[in-house]
Amino acid sequence: FGWQLRVMEVLIIALSATGLVANLALANMAAKHSPLLRASSPLGLCLSVLPVLIGVFLHFRATVLPSQYPLTPTYVAAMLTAALSCRASAHLFRHSRPGLSMIYFFGTGAATLAGAAGLLKVAYPEMHWQGQAPLLMLIPLLYLAAARLYQGHTPEKPLLWVAHAATIVMLISSIGAAFNGFFHSEIAGKSLNLALATFFAEATLFYLMEALWRKHALSVYACTATACAAVWQLLKYTGVVQDEYYILTFAVVGLLLLVAYRFAVLENIKLANMARAAFQSGNALLSLAFVAGALMVLSELVTRAAEKTVLIRLLFALIVIGLLAVALVRQQGWRRWYVAATVMNAALVVLVLAVLGDLSIPQKLEIVCVVIGLLLLVIGHLGWFREQEQQNDLVSVSLSFGSLLVAVPLTIAVLYYRSSQPNFDTFHKLNEVGMLAAGLLLLATGYMLHIKSTTLSGAFLSALYLVSLVLFLRVPEKLQTTAVYIMVGGGLFFAVGLLLSLYRDRLLALPERIKRREGVFRVLTWR
Repeated sequence: FGWQLRVMEVLIIALSATGLVANLALANMAAKHSPLLRASSPLGLCLSVLPVLIGVFLHFRATVLPSQYPLTPTYVAAMLTAALSCRASAHLFRHSRPGLSMIYFFGTGAATLAGAAGLLKVAYPEMHWQGQAPLLMLIPLLYLAAARLYQGHTPEKPLLWVAHAATIVMLISSIGAAFNGFFHSEIAGKSLNLALATFFAEATLFYLMEALWRKHALSVYACTATACAAVWQLLKYTGVVQDEYYILTFAVVGLLLLVAYRFAVLENIKLANMARAAFQSGNALLSLAFVAGALMVLSELVTRAAEKTVLIRLLFALIVIGLLAVALVRQQGWRRWYVAATVMNAALVVLVLAVLGDLSIPQKLEIVCVVIGLLLLVIGHLGWFREQEQQNDLVSVSLSFGSLLVAVPLTIAVLYYRSSQPNFDTFHKLNEVGMLAAGLLLLATGYMLHIKSTTLSGAFLSALYLVSLVLFLRVPEKLQTTAVYIMVGGGLFFAVGLLLSLYRDRLLALPERIKRREGVFRVLTWR
């Protein structure tokens, strides 16, 4: 077998040299307009391309059966000869026959890749493909740099196409190793993930350079995909096994692409197509992150295998990213999608608290009502902002029910805990702060925006909160209950009589002012 391999390698060298001589003669005949030109052209092409195909076959056979068909240094020399022969032939026909020159450029690239892979295999017999990929990826990068140097000349386009073809071959050849690096957590932290991360980072650099130089939108998509693959492999290498980190990583990358599109970072350098591609890539990554996050949370709720704190942090991070996306995007379709995704994540927060929380059923019901009420208020205010002259009934319903769902559960919870000994100190404090904050916020926003439902709800919550503070007074046990009732009743009677005497005229005019919606009663004329 070794003798047969050496014969094949000598054959490659002989055919490559003969092909180069034939192409030199062909170029000479082309200069003299010889009638043998038409017959000699296919002969030179076959003699130059056939050794490249033989070399690729030998490398493939050595990869499948390395023990039976090992590669030798002679193979590396043979492929180097084939590459030089094709490159010289491409140079000979660069002006006279550009199509034939491009074929020779592809032959040069194939021979170079096969020879470089063979050299690595000869120098490091134990090295697998994932170890070779980062080193071989330097060849497409060099081809891309060469195409940049030849800008405006005939070799530019062939070199660029060869660089793309070599990169695609590298990516396809790395699919198997990439899937192992993606989905097998037991190999995290090993050399496979680091090698794949380096390889995808080089591919990202390739497509980024191509996008900046050639201004191709497809390169932006490829750059985004390879960058995500590189980050994924890097996280695997560092030992990160929690899926929420991967979801947040893709969401952050998508958000950064939207930031670049929104502030016209790309369009300022006259790359409108790339800006559009960045916008679409960002939307795709964010959509993938939102859907993956929702599916992961639902699966964790079914199995109850994840911690509540981890899921809550993930959902709150996605909510913040969704709100930022709503602010960045101006297309109505995508804005509606991000609003819906944000609402979905907020609903999942409530669901996680309800399923995994250690609260009682009334407490869970209160959280659900308050969150739904807040969502209705947000939706109602967004609808109010978009309204013109005609009012929308759905907006009114959202504002009304949102105010009720926020006010009623908080009021019931605060009054209940104030009238009895608090068994849950932390939950009690949250109710106190929530009721006061909700009341003041609803009152302020309702008064500024002239919205009746939120104004009345806020005024009710604020007033009831202040009045109900009396329930915090703990009457001494020695004081009789009857005496307390007499004191409270007498105080209320005196206060009411004092108010009636002081504001008698205003109270008599009150029904007429209510009818005419004057003063503070203008609230009744609001929405």
